[in-house]
Amino acid sequence: MSFAQIGLIHALSKGVVQSELLTIILRPEKVNEVLELLDELGVDWMCLSQVEGVGRQRGHTEIFRGREYSIEPKPKVCLEILVEGGHQRDQIIRKVTEVVRTGYVGDGKVFVMRVEVPVNAADSTLASAAG
Repeated sequence: MSFAQIGLIHALSKGVVQSELLTIILRPEKVNEVLELLDELGVDWMCLSQVEGVGRQRGHTEIFRGREYSIEPKPKVCLEILVEGGHQRDQIIRKVTEVVRTGYVGDGKVFVMRVEVPVNAADSTLASAAG
């Protein structure tokens, strides 16, 4: 039996609430508004990364010296937030999407993934969304 399986059995036996990881991809100019909102919502754990990628926005093409060049990746910000419970998850998704929505392609995406066993790296104990 793996450490993850043992941890999951332990967590379930203790009644630990299932954690979920929200991965939010958004426009860089919306980061400050979203960080203020998350602070108001009491989000304690998050990770922020500057990323590049493409979606439906697909970048753009430019013509230089008679040749067309495709410029694909767009700068984005990736926020990862660990939450416990569906109510907190739904509230964060609803409010964040309200803040980042401009009505144009490229506003971003929210991905929700179940976290089976969060483990603190410092002491190998089960972690929670609170820290």
